[in-house]
Amino acid sequence: MLEKIKLELSDIEVKSINKYIKKCILGKFGTIENFADKVGMCPSTVLKYLKGQNAVYTDNFKTKLTLAFNISYTELALTEQQQLAKYVDIIYNNIDLYTEDIDLKLLERLNALCMSNDMTLYTSKMCRNLSKYHFLKNSSIAVHYLSQAIGLIDDMKDTCMILNLRVCYLSELALIYIYEKSYDAAKDALRSIEHMLRDVKILNSIENSNLFWYYYRKGILYNNTAKSSIALDSFRTCLSYKYDDFTEGKALMNIGIALKKLGKYDEAIKYYDEALKKFTNDIDTGILLNNKAEVYRLLGEYSEAKKYIIESFSYILPTDVANNVIVYQTYLQIIKDAGDDINEAIQKLIQMLKQCINNNYFIHRKFISQGIENTINILFSNKDELLIKEFSNHIIDMIRITNDESLKQEFFTWYGMLKFYQQELSVAEREV
Repeated sequence: MLEKIKLELSDIEVKSINKYIKKCILGKFGTIENFADKVGMCPSTVLKYLKGQNAVYTDNFKTKLTLAFNISYTELALTEQQQLAKYVDIIYNNIDLYTEDIDLKLLERLNALCMSNDMTLYTSKMCRNLSKYHFLKNSSIAVHYLSQAIGLIDDMKDTCMILNLRVCYLSELALIYIYEKSYDAAKDALRSIEHMLRDVKILNSIENSNLFWYYYRKGILYNNTAKSSIALDSFRTCLSYKYDDFTEGKALMNIGIALKKLGKYDEAIKYYDEALKKFTNDIDTGILLNNKAEVYRLLGEYSEAKKYIIESFSYILPTDVANNVIVYQTYLQIIKDAGDDINEAIQKLIQMLKQCINNNYFIHRKFISQGIENTINILFSNKDELLIKEFSNHIIDMIRITNDESLKQEFFTWYGMLKFYQQELSVAEREV
């Protein structure tokens, strides 16, 4: 697995070749003296080479540089545009690390530098990076940036690289639309890829990773639009393009989800068990166990369902509000269907909501809202006026202490729902 690298704003410096090589030397060896000792040179001679703007080196010095860094001289002696391209690619391959507010300044600066240097391809990549950042921040501007990224490469020659970028961008655009529940727009983006792939030459030029995520997101779309048979075919196709244990596990798990939606519960469990062997990180394991618990709930095997849902919580950090609420919804439904007291489940949700105050919950925000609304509806259906009142008081506490205006507005919405249901229950009680 490639090492994850995160750049800071201070790293984005465009230098002359001499200064860039000096920066690389200091970054790896700490001092010029350490480098000189490593390559068997006098420090003053090294400094003489590194003075000035132009890199005028002897073949002997170039050889010493390549041996010291274990890369070719052309890979080391980067022009200003090549330095920018390197920064862009590092971010492009590690964009999931860029989630802090300060990271936005870095992304915007690098995007501006690419634009001012007429680097259209890399400006496109930076627009994609900005889109992914805003997507993880739950911002609708993500569509704007990704549409810009697609537009920038539209007029470029269809090289293998451009074709792969186009498939990648359109696939990611479809994902954004799926999360926004703009399913028709998601279908349009995926159909554009489908049209491209009808050309066998193009299909053969697309990397497995891009084909995997195209079919995976197609499956997600159709699972979300009650077309689970089509989703099942898509997930089975994406499985054939797996490129590591993680992607194999994701495909297997989603085949299980599609089978569950088709009522094939025993088959779904078999796929979940296969997927479990592939996952190594706690979050994916936790979500998979949640899905397994849901199948046992549907089978009416509540003791098994409770066992797996409790185990699922143990794999997800308390600060991971989004995934905790996703698992919580299954937990609440199991408790309700089993006829158990839901008070404990409500207390669990209240503790999760307190985590919202100090933590971003990014793209799963809609899932959190859905989970809370489902809880309120269950409280109303159980006609539990005391618990509704207690939940309302906790929501008021959240409104008082949060500084996030959009989050505060959502709390107000939930509080309004609770007050409405309280009034409905009071009216019903008087009528009786």
